[in-house]
Amino acid sequence: LFRTAGVPAPRAGFASLEVNGRDFGLYVIIEGVSRDFLSQHFGNPQGSLYEGPGDVTGEIDADSRGPFLDREDLCMLSNAAEEGNPSERMRRLREVLDMDRFVTFLAMEAILWHWDGYSVGVNNFRIYNDPSTGHMVFLPHGSDQLFQDSQGPLVPEIQGLVARAVLTAPEGQQLYRQRLRSLLAAVFDPSAIRRRVRSLAAVVRPVLARRSEEEANDHQSAVAQLLERITQRIQNAEEQVSAEGGLFGMPLEFDGDGAARLSGWKPRGDRGNPELALEEGEASRDGAEVRRILRISSRADEGECVASWRTKVLLPAGKYHFAGLVRTQGVTALEGEEGEGAYPCGAGLRISGHHTGRKILGDSDWRPFEFDFTVGPDGANGEDEDEGEDEGDGEGATGEGSGDSVDAKEMETEETALSPESIVQLVCELRAGGGEAWFDAGSLR
Repeated sequence: LFRTAGVPAPRAGFASLEVNGRDFGLYVIIEGVSRDFLSQHFGNPQGSLYEGPGDVTGEIDADSRGPFLDREDLCMLSNAAEEGNPSERMRRLREVLDMDRFVTFLAMEAILWHWDGYSVGVNNFRIYNDPSTGHMVFLPHGSDQLFQDSQGPLVPEIQGLVARAVLTAPEGQQLYRQRLRSLLAAVFDPSAIRRRVRSLAAVVRPVLARRSEEEANDHQSAVAQLLERITQRIQNAEEQVSAEGGLFGMPLEFDGDGAARLSGWKPRGDRGNPELALEEGEASRDGAEVRRILRISSRADEGECVASWRTKVLLPAGKYHFAGLVRTQGVTALEGEEGEGAYPCGAGLRISGHHTGRKILGDSDWRPFEFDFTVGPDGANGEDEDEGEDEGDGEGATGEGSGDSVDAKEMETEETALSPESIVQLVCELRAGGGEAWFDAGSLR
């Protein structure tokens, strides 16, 4: 898919390995990113080749050394990415970076949900400095955990410096939106991808069947699940691109008291069979207006519910206070997710990538819930690994371990810090074994 999109990527194949009559099973063969590979894709294979993990400001591995023995090219790239003025930043980046391919690279990582690549994970990626153009090209690497979250945001919480530099510039955002649309139309043809997956599965199945019919059947089930995730991902990506409010969130208008109303809430179900609905509820406390309610419900007999309402906002540097009214009924903790190190169960507010210390459990009338965070140069972006069977969602999670209702004003929460000019995803969440939660949309600020 990367190669079809115009980004050089290693080829892969399958091999059955046998040594001295001993069957070692099925292996994947990955093409090495060698001088031969570079010769196929670039005009000159003698440039510098770097490999993550780590960002361009750190000591990432140099797989091969070109003319820049002291990594001056990485310094030029990082200096350009740290330029404060967005227009000047993009101009400087174009001098050292193949911008067209980089925007494609970012969009492909997002559509494929390559959370362990450069943009989000700052982990699996390569950079080649092509001497024939003088521009650096990002290459995919370690793409072995794709399509895990069919609902993952196309603008996740960006960690990579160069990715953040491009996607926080208006010009970069426009290029990214255009590239997402063109890739979804030209590269992500669901029928063509399904045919390709099935053709590869047909090669693998006989090898597995020789070992065990059970293995072959398990593989067939896994292929069916992958095909379903691919179909869902492409559909969700198309919906995100065309959604009202845009990919990057809307700048908020703050009133004289420093408060801004929130809108554009979208439902998201991650685990269980939750029901999410936007409803008109009881009148507000002063009787002036009917409440608009964001509801999440799950039956106790279903055993688990992780679901949320989300909206994206674009925030400049500063300290922020996310607050609103929450009501719960019969909210219980997820079985096996209590105690130290567990993500807190219950209903509450947070931002994507970061958990609060406590949430509301049990039965509770309308009460305030608060979450503080900072957008500033010394902060660290939260990584959007929310459910979808990923490895977690942010840092600082503490278990509540109680079935009682918890008042948000009693919470001991750590202030969360993000990097400057952040696209922040605000989250109204229910993480529970069962129960219902209501969020007063009009009170959310």
